Amino acid sequence: MMFRHRPRDRKPPAVTAWAKPLIEFKKERELSKENQEEPAKLHVVYRVKPLRHRPWWEKRIIEKFNLKEKCNKPVVVMNTPENNKLLKEVKHLLVIQPLKLPQGLPEDDNLLSQMTLKSNGELIYMPRPEAGNSLSEDSQKKRITGHFLKTYHRRLMDMKLVHKDYFPAVYDFPMKVDKVSELERKRQKEILSWWQ
Repeated sequence: MMFRHRPRDRKPPAVTAWAKPLIEFKKERELSKENQEEPAKLHVVYRVKPLRHRPWWEKRIIEKFNLKEKCNKPVVVMNTPENNKLLKEVKHLLVIQPLKLPQGLPEDDNLLSQMTLKSNGELIYMPRPEAGNSLSEDSQKKRITGHFLKTYHRRLMDMKLVHKDYFPAVYDFPMKVDKVSELERKRQKEILSWWQ
């Protein structure tokens, strides 16, 4: 009997060759379990989708965690099996992040009011300025008020200097005729000095 093609000399595959990727995956998984951090005790939960056209049981769960009022309002929830079970049912409406304390919890209760929750779930200490540290007198003098702006612009309009910065006057006449008088120059300098 003639074969069109000569049969190849094939070696039978090793018995565990098909399982090699599974064994590697199992080893990687065990390594990742060893490197895993301890789970956070608190979650920061944000609602990112509206509750409109959602079933009543989802709305009840959202109400339980006080997330009904506004989207993207952070709420701190304890990491317990009961809470996790409820959050899992509405996780498509939420963003759940672990609460991180890079600076640790403050010992003094008064400092808790100066803690700020960032959008990435970090609770950091940001001291607020005290009432005694008011602005210096120089910075208060340099403030521009509405009354000042009105009077300044009214003077500019009266002197016809509104577009002076954009369209400077060019007087280049051969006979020195129609040049700005000294009196007008003096008035312009007076206004500009008043601004500074």
